[in-house]
Formats: sequence, C-alpha cells, structure tokens
Amino acid sequence: MSGRGPDIRDPGFLLTSEHFSPASELRATIAFLYEAAPQNVCRFPARYFWLRARLPITELPVADCAELEEFRRRAPADAIDLVFASENLAQPSSAMGHLFLKLSGTSESGSYVSHSVSFYTDTATLNLPKLFWDSLVSGKRGLFALAPYSEQVHGYVEQQHRNLWEYRLALSDTERLLLQAHLIELKQTTLTYYFQKFNCATLIQQILAIAAPSLLATSGAWSTPRSVLRAAREAHLTDQVTAIPAARWTIRALAHGLPQETQLRVRDRIRRMQTIAFANRDDPTTVAHEIALARAYNDYLAEQRQRSRQAWRTVDTGLEQAVSVQGTAYVLEASASADPAWSPPETQIYGGIESQKGTPYIRLGFLPVSHQLVDDNTHYGVESEFRLFDFSLLQPLEGGRPVLDELTVYSVTSLLPRDLFTGGVSGSFRLGSGARWSESMQRLHAGFVDGSIGGTIRAHPAVDAFGRLGGGLGYRSGMFIYPNVTAGIVMRERWGMKSLIITECGYNEVGTRATVCDVSWRQSAFLSAHWSLSSNLHQLWSRSARATEFGLLAKYLF
Repeated sequence: MSGRGPDIRDPGFLLTSEHFSPASELRATIAFLYEAAPQNVCRFPARYFWLRARLPITELPVADCAELEEFRRRAPADAIDLVFASENLAQPSSAMGHLFLKLSGTSESGSYVSHSVSFYTDTATLNLPKLFWDSLVSGKRGLFALAPYSEQVHGYVEQQHRNLWEYRLALSDTERLLLQAHLIELKQTTLTYYFQKFNCATLIQQILAIAAPSLLATSGAWSTPRSVLRAAREAHLTDQVTAIPAARWTIRALAHGLPQETQLRVRDRIRRMQTIAFANRDDPTTVAHEIALARAYNDYLAEQRQRSRQAWRTVDTGLEQAVSVQGTAYVLEASASADPAWSPPETQIYGGIESQKGTPYIRLGFLPVSHQLVDDNTHYGVESEFRLFDFSLLQPLEGGRPVLDELTVYSVTSLLPRDLFTGGVSGSFRLGSGARWSESMQRLHAGFVDGSIGGTIRAHPAVDAFGRLGGGLGYRSGMFIYPNVTAGIVMRERWGMKSLIITECGYNEVGTRATVCDVSWRQSAFLSAHWSLSSNLHQLWSRSARATEFGLLAKYLF
C-alpha cells in the first residue's frame, strides 16, 4: 500500500477492494479466516500468522496447507538475501537494474539449495511507444516467479555481463516464516506491473516491510531498486554484502592495475592457451595479479562462446596449477564506492540563474528518475546517464511567462571505457523536445529522437575521453534529419568535484540547414548525498554568429 492507496486491486487478494480501508480489510480478513478453516487460512497464511501473534484468537490448523508446506520444502529459507542486478542501459526495462530475493537453506535431503523469487513483466518487443504506454499507463501483466538461483547467476552474470550484489537480511525465524507465507499469498494473486509505480522494487519493498515497516516511508518519485537498497540499509535490515562480478567487470578492474604491455601479454597467452608461462617468476604478487586477469579472460571467452567448455577447463586447470606453484592468489575486493546501496538518491529538483546572450533567466527543473552525466556516478561503475521525464522551465528575470525549455522523455548515455580484452562501445539515445541554437543564435524549439555510437578511453583512473558520431530525426514546422558529432573529457577530481569538457557540432538540428557548435565546460561539486552545485559555460558559434551562455545551479536529491 502507498499514499495513493492499494497497489494490488485483485479482489482475491484485497477483500475490500471496492471500498478499501485498513480497518475494513482487517475485519473482513478475520471473518474470512474463520468462515471455513483451514481452506481460507491457506489462502492467507501470512495474515493468519500475523493476526495470531497479535490477537487473542483461536488457533487454526495450517498443516493441511499443502502449497505452503511444499514451498517451504522446495525453497527453504534458512537465510534470505536481497539481490540487486546492476543496470543494463541497452534495455529500457533494465536501465535501473533489477531487485529480487534469494532464499537459501538445507533441503530435506540434506543438500544446500537456493532459489530466486522475482517480480517482472514481459518486455520482449521492439515497439518502444507501445512498451512505454503499456508500462506507464495501461499496465502490463506482472509475472511472479520462483526459479533456481543458479539460473539467475547464469543469466545476469554470464549472459548479460551484469554484476549481482547479495545483501543478507537480518530476519528472525518468525519474520522469515511470515515472508515465505506472504510469497504464497502473492503467488495466488493477479498482479499488474507499472514501470513507475508498481515494479520489481515496489513489490520487494512491500514484502520487506513485513520486517521493517519504515521501508514504506520513501521520499522519491517512485521506487527503484537502488532506493529500496538504500532504505533497507538505513533500516538496518541488511547485514553482510557479497558481490558476484561479471567476468567483463572483473577484467576491467584487474586490467587497470597493469601496464598495457602486461595486458597484451596476458591476453595473447590466454588466446594461445599458454598457461605454463605464468609460473616461476620473481614477483609473486604481480604474477598472481596476472593469473587472476588470465582466469577472468578465460571465463569471458567461454561465456561469449569463443572457447569450448573443454578448452576453458584445460586453461583454467593450468592457471590453477600456476597459482599452486606461485603459492599466492590475488584477491580482487569490491570497492565500497561501487556498492549500489550507497548510491545517491535518484529523484532531483534543481534551480538557479542562467544567462543567454546577456539575458538573465531563472531555471527550474525536475528529474523524477534517475541521474545525469554531471552527477556523481561512481556507484554506477561507468559514467552514464539515465533520465525519464526530465523537464526544465525558464523564467525571464525581466518579466514574462515561463517557458518549457526542455522535456526529455527518455535519455540514456553510457561511456563504457574500451579495454584490450572485451572492447566496449559507448552510445546514447534520446527522445524529447527542447531548444536548440540556430545559425543566427536564436533558440528554436524542436522535437527530436536521436542516437549516437562511439568509444571511450580511460586515459587515467580519474579521466575518461570519449567521441561519438550520431544523428536523428527532428520536427519543428516539418520533419528533418540531422547528423552530429560529440567529443569530450570527464574528470573525477578530489574533494567531491567533477568536470566535463564537451564539444558538440550538429548540422540542421532545428531544420535550418546550419552547422552550430557548442564547446561547454561543466563543473560539479557534490556537497553531500543530497546536495550538489554545478556551473556551466557554453561558447557557441556558427558561420555567421557567436553566443555565450553560462549558469549556476543548485540541486537537491531525494
């Protein structure tokens, strides 16, 4: 349940769906449970256990609830983890990551088993307008699935190259039982998926509220996987953290600590399946580092089906023997800065002063979700941007009405650095409308949908340089096509600072067949988890005119 009312309207789950209130639902639940026990108890076992612990009511038999008992046998919950699958910016439905539960324990046969419990919807379509409409407005059929956890690891880590983060939940025996029983209630319920108001994070958040009711008091525009992680951490619901990195991520992390000639040597040896060359070197620590990189690259080749399972096993065995000879194994520890539970909030409002060709304005904006390229992106692994329904208004200080300067319906950018082992492509996609400069330096509004592709080089651990070629389709008084080129540098500085120096040149971007270039410098200062300041300076020019634009913005994230 949220401030807008119940998120689940299925009358088989909400007994007072037509005239809901917590009090009436409580009365209806008590009456329902005692009408024809134990059949009704088996429909709502979590409600029954919860009521029995709080009210002086007669105990009812639950041993005949075959589905609950079968679920507890198949998916024992000696431990429950909250699991986050990192973002996949190439897929709109996965651009904010995915959140699900892991249930693990000892089965009746004495073996250790683990299962995932996940809520999602079918997004297998290339019709993006329909996907947006169904996900945001009409709703899509929600799917609630129990599957072996190994399938999730294989799908996310090995196939999609996404990292998994496991957060052990600090739950009592009673809370784990309640949670299992509630999962049975949800399994029998018809669920409707909405991207912005009832998604994987929303449902997991409500399930965890069984143990920590404070999780329901969130302040963002909508629940996201990262916002639920933060709320669980702040409620002291999470305990130990375990990262399951994808081979691609491991390769990048290990390669940054080695010279280029060493990286080339490791890559070429693994391609030729030469493992013996790693043993018997003078510096055991460096060799252990190289062997760890070699094993990650061998895993990556197998995942990409560039190496057979037998060939992978042969190389891995040889590298394991090299580790034994050296007597030292290199352990790659996940940086605390990469932990998504510590990422900044994803809803933001911003405002400040801006000058365009000497005319002062006040800019006010709101981004419901999630982050901009100028924000602190250290917890995302790579420099990236993901914006949904970001809009800003300009109010002239000299008087007049405010105007909508920009509306970004959907924007995604990834500056994935290339490496010698896995390559890496950077790109962007945008859909929206906004003001662009004409050849005479007038700001003209146009709708646009565009994209770009290119590459990023990590010249230094704190510096990324990138370049992209792209183009798109625009509309003002008619349709037009435009190309553009972008190049820039991102610098992550000390004391919570970040700089972006970007050059963009586009032809016909407002349908006037003119080339306009923009060289910008953007400086951000991250004052706290909730506040930041940013300044920007733009020097624009065309064949016949020039203009300068600058501004200062304050941003609040919540």
